Amino acid sequence: WYHFWMQREERQTLWIPLVTSFIVATSALIGAGVTESQTVLLDGLFSVAYVIAGAFTLYVARLLRRPSDARFPYGYGAFEPLVNLVKSLLLTGISVSAFWEAVSALTRGGREIEFGGAVAFSAFSFGVSTVAALLIWWRSRTVNSPLIRGDAIGSALDALSTLTVLIAFVLGGWLHAQGQEALARYVDPVLTVGLVLVTLPVPYRLGREALSQLLAQSPPAEQRARVEQAIQEGFRDAPVQTLEIKTIKVGRQWDVRIQATLEAQASTLTVSEADGFRRAVQERLATLDEEVQVAVVLRPSGAPHFG
Repeated sequence: WYHFWMQREERQTLWIPLVTSFIVATSALIGAGVTESQTVLLDGLFSVAYVIAGAFTLYVARLLRRPSDARFPYGYGAFEPLVNLVKSLLLTGISVSAFWEAVSALTRGGREIEFGGAVAFSAFSFGVSTVAALLIWWRSRTVNSPLIRGDAIGSALDALSTLTVLIAFVLGGWLHAQGQEALARYVDPVLTVGLVLVTLPVPYRLGREALSQLLAQSPPAEQRARVEQAIQEGFRDAPVQTLEIKTIKVGRQWDVRIQATLEAQASTLTVSEADGFRRAVQERLATLDEEVQVAVVLRPSGAPHFG
């Protein structure tokens, strides 16, 4: 029942950024035509990317509920980091293109925009983004899902960036009203460059982590710490000389391989005793609220190493 509830909550939460991004994307693409603002257009393109990634995310969330089969014998977990990699590539491509256009505008003396419409759009976008960020953050506290955590980070960043845009457009409108048209022309391209520089590290980190999971690299030490500590506690009463732990994480699924070298006096360990140590490890891992597949190998002292 608990897993069914979690799946339902995850599915409902993943609809939030998809719907809000569609609303913002539609209004931004209309607003960009009215205001001739590259920043508004950038916001709209970001939202289009979120709509595409959100639809893909919902599809992957359904795949993750399927058991492994003949086509995917190790399950569908790899699709989860694939979503984040696609999202990071989309956002990076949009950011680089917008940065180039903004720099070109700066070399031409800036860009004239209609500040009244730009302020109205950015205020609307900020309101929608803030509501979405709060809803997703609230859901992420109770639903253990990398997909939702990724959306929570993205929505919080989106709300912060739209607030910055709103403040800048208000300042630009004030400069224009004060007769400082030359300075006002630089507001939009400078704002676009600033947004790109601030937001670009986010898709970079998202893509780097996704690629690391797809390449089956071991997670960072701070992520492994809880899992490794639970394993060591599980072997606390075992006659173990050395303990080697290999971990990878793909999406929300941990794959842990443990090789425990027994002490010399434990060479007569029975199958029942060995199985008891394995169960102790699994029970400790079960308390972490993580999806962990574990394989345990107990080897006598001096036996060949499995590599």
